[in-house]
Amino acid sequence: MGDITFRNYKNEDVEKISIFLGSIDFSKRNSCEKVMWDCFTKHPCSEMFQPENIGIWEVDNTIVAIVRLESPWPGSVIITASHTHLSSKLLEEILSYAENTFAGKGEGNTRYLEVLIREEDNLQDTLEKLGYKRGRRGRMYCLSTAQLSEKTNFPEGYELKTLKEIYDFNKLSKLIWRGFNYEGDPPGIDDDVYLPKKHAWLPYQQDICTVAIGPDGNYASFCGMWLDKETKTAFIEPLVTDKSYRGLGLARACVYHSIHLCKDIGAKQVYVEADTQAIPWYEKIGFRESCHSYAWVKKL
Repeated sequence: MGDITFRNYKNEDVEKISIFLGSIDFSKRNSCEKVMWDCFTKHPCSEMFQPENIGIWEVDNTIVAIVRLESPWPGSVIITASHTHLSSKLLEEILSYAENTFAGKGEGNTRYLEVLIREEDNLQDTLEKLGYKRGRRGRMYCLSTAQLSEKTNFPEGYELKTLKEIYDFNKLSKLIWRGFNYEGDPPGIDDDVYLPKKHAWLPYQQDICTVAIGPDGNYASFCGMWLDKETKTAFIEPLVTDKSYRGLGLARACVYHSIHLCKDIGAKQVYVEADTQAIPWYEKIGFRESCHSYAWVKKL
C-alpha cells in the first residue's frame, strides 16, 4: 500500500468522487452520499461550494478521503473517508486543511468550523482532543422501500403525474417560487436568478419526480427525486407545496408516488435531509433517523 497524498479537486474528478462515494455506500455506512453528490453537481449553485478547494487524499491514485463544504456558505464541512485509511493522523490533517480553507465567521467576526461526523465513525475522542465540541444533531432521515405504505389519501379533483408527462418550466418555477416563499414574481427560464434559488433549472430525473396537478391545472405540489441505481438509493430534493394548496395531503402523496416509482426500478432506501421543523412530518409518514450524527464545532 502506497503513501497517502493530498491534492485539490479538478473538473474531471466529478465521476471519480462519485465512484469513491459509491464504494462508501456499499459498506456498512449505508449512506446516500453518492446520490447526493450526483444531485449537487447538477445544481446551478454548485459553483458556490468552492469546488476548486475540495480536498482529496489518495493512495495509488485512488481516493480514500475528501472534505467539502456542506452548503454554499463557508463554515460547515462534510468529511468522507474510507475506514481502512482513516486514522487520527489523517483526520488531523483533514481538519487542519478544512480550518484553513473553509472556516466561517460568526458573531464578532470570530472564525469557526463545523464538522459533520457520524457517531459510528468513532472520531469523537480525536475531535475533542483538537478542541471541537458536539453541537447540533444531524438531519438525515431514511425510509426503506420495503416498509412503504401502499395507499395515501388524495383529494378529489387532483391528479398525480410524473414530471416527464407534464413538464412545464413556468408552472414548475411558479410552484417552487411560491412554495419557498421567495419574494417577487416567479422567474422565467432566461431570467438572472440568485443561484441557490434556481431549483426549477435542475436537470431532474423526470420519470421519477411527481407533480400534483390542481383542479385549475396549476402545479400544486412537487417531489424532486434522484436515484442512483448502482447503490439502489434515492434522495428527495426538493419537496415543495404551493402555499395555496397546503393541508390537503399533496406532499405526502407526491413523496409516496415517487418512492413507488423508485422502488419499481430497484431502489431499496430513500433519504431526505429534513429541515428541523419538518422532521416530525417526515417521521409521521414513515421516515426514521438514518444514523446518529452531530456537527462538531470549534472556534478558531
